Amino acid sequence: MTVIWLSPMIFLLMNTLKNAADYSRGPLLLPTTFNLWHNITNAWAQGIQGGFINSLLYGAVSSLLAVLIASLAAFGIVRLKMPRALAWFLFIYLAVSPALIWNSARGQQIGGRRPPGAAFSPLKA
Repeated sequence: MTVIWLSPMIFLLMNTLKNAADYSRGPLLLPTTFNLWHNITNAWAQGIQGGFINSLLYGAVSSLLAVLIASLAAFGIVRLKMPRALAWFLFIYLAVSPALIWNSARGQQIGGRRPPGAAFSPLKA
């Protein structure tokens, strides 16, 4: 299981270190040279900074909003004298679980996009 989770990061690191000639030999082969700094400066010069800043801003704002909303909901469930607080917790928890199970059975990611070639039928496992 660890290999499955770490392999994308390993491939990302390997391909970041390669120059164009090494990458054209094959994306799964080990790099022959160390070109990390050259590759970063080259990508930045070609105009990646706009997308990088947008992704950084989007990730930071959405993470902060998610933590803020979740903490307000958690405070309301735990600290306030709500009738049936356990029922509210279970409602929220169990409402998320079937969606995750349903999407994984259909071969979808959480964002709702299917990988290419994935079947739609939840009966097909």
